[in-house]
Amino acid sequence: MKTYLVGSVLAFLAALALTPLVTRLAFRFGALDHPDPVRKNHKGSVPRIGGIALLFAVLGPLASFYLYPQGHVIQSVRHAPGYFPGIFVGAVMITLMGLLDDLRGMNAILKLSIQSVVAVSMFAMGFRIGIISVPFDGALTLHWMSLPVTVFWYLAVMNAINLIDGLDGLAAGQSLITCVVLFIIGLVANNLVLSVTTAILTGALLGFLFFNFNPARIFLGDSGSNLVGFLIATFAIMARVKGQAAVALFVPIIALGLPFLDVVLSIIRRFATSQPIFSGDAKHMHHMLLQRGYSQRKAAAFLYGAAVLFAGAGLVTFLSKNTAVIGGLFVVLIVSVVGIVRYLGYHRMQWFPFQGQGQLGAGMAREIRKLVVEVVQSGISLTWEELMDAALRRGFREVVVSQGTSQFRRATSDGVTNGPTVCAQYTMSSKDGAELSLLFRWPAEAGQFGPKPHETALLQVLVDLIQVSTLVERMPAFAPQEEPVLSKAGQTGTLHSLPEQ
Repeated sequence: MKTYLVGSVLAFLAALALTPLVTRLAFRFGALDHPDPVRKNHKGSVPRIGGIALLFAVLGPLASFYLYPQGHVIQSVRHAPGYFPGIFVGAVMITLMGLLDDLRGMNAILKLSIQSVVAVSMFAMGFRIGIISVPFDGALTLHWMSLPVTVFWYLAVMNAINLIDGLDGLAAGQSLITCVVLFIIGLVANNLVLSVTTAILTGALLGFLFFNFNPARIFLGDSGSNLVGFLIATFAIMARVKGQAAVALFVPIIALGLPFLDVVLSIIRRFATSQPIFSGDAKHMHHMLLQRGYSQRKAAAFLYGAAVLFAGAGLVTFLSKNTAVIGGLFVVLIVSVVGIVRYLGYHRMQWFPFQGQGQLGAGMAREIRKLVVEVVQSGISLTWEELMDAALRRGFREVVVSQGTSQFRRATSDGVTNGPTVCAQYTMSSKDGAELSLLFRWPAEAGQFGPKPHETALLQVLVDLIQVSTLVERMPAFAPQEEPVLSKAGQTGTLHSLPEQ
């Protein structure tokens, strides 16, 4: 127990000390995550390279095993399945990949390819899944399937953690809960490797959460979320001991049930709506909670609670040998999943293009057509302010005109702002070559994916009209002190001019 405690405390203190340093480094080199009105909920620019702090906070205590090689626990970790220094190689590789994505952006296919290369490299260094334990004391030997299963395991865990990293403290907190459960299982099973490695990662995540919980002063970023997923996947593989199936693999599958469920729902809805599988959207679980009016902290607390439920189910599955108990637990999990899906509104989503599109003259489409008519009738006399005011009168919640990543002008309707919304964003070029982005947001049915096809078509007509008009020549002034109130026909809103960040 002394080794577990020392390793966890060292990682905790290292994270506390290193995270502020990495934060300052991010501000110095511009490694910041800027807010946008579509998918990001934070205010102001936030450092996004938290993975660097976690990398050293975890690898430091692990490296100490070579400085103080005595002790039964340390020897067990050093002689665990897999080439132990391979952890350092893989962790650095995956962190660098994520860092490149954080700083410059990376194509999803390229990122998936690099993740696969890292997974294959870990397989070559001995981190292999050869046996999978299943409930009711069963085990499955994989033989030639060992390589694809190992690669899939790494990809699934890394991308599941990465996918839920859209809310302050969510990914780190979910991973912390998973690590605590794995640590307990390691103690119960006398699995020294699983206990000591997860204890170290738990300490590092706990220290990082001091800066990552809402309001976050630093984000995990792709470097951090991929690193955490990589470490959980690797430590679970290392937990194999002679004569014991890979007991640590089945439990994380259940414990990470929430992000895995988010992954499955994302794939289904993108496939059903003919969207690229790797495209981003604002329909993840945390987005749905925010649309229901939850604050970021309440949304994180809700998802923490669900994570504890899944993690506890994984723990009971491992500890219990009673078939009836395990069967009943799976029924509870299924009911919980159905309840979460219904509560968040996923059951009302348009899973297929022909469902629930409505008629062309219905709802918001009617108002967009009226707005198009107003633009045509106004012609060259229409200004940006008048366009935004007309949009607010037609039921839009928000209209954003942005230039670049840090300057924008926004018109928002006053009054009720909660409830589900959808948005559509378009890009235009002004006569002087500058690129403008025009975003519309308006109320939607609970669980709706995004604009319906006829709404999208009408908005594209509207954007085309704006593109060829003199509106594009009269650029927004971006004056920091300018805040005129828009008020026409009983509709009140505010036009915000924000300073450059």
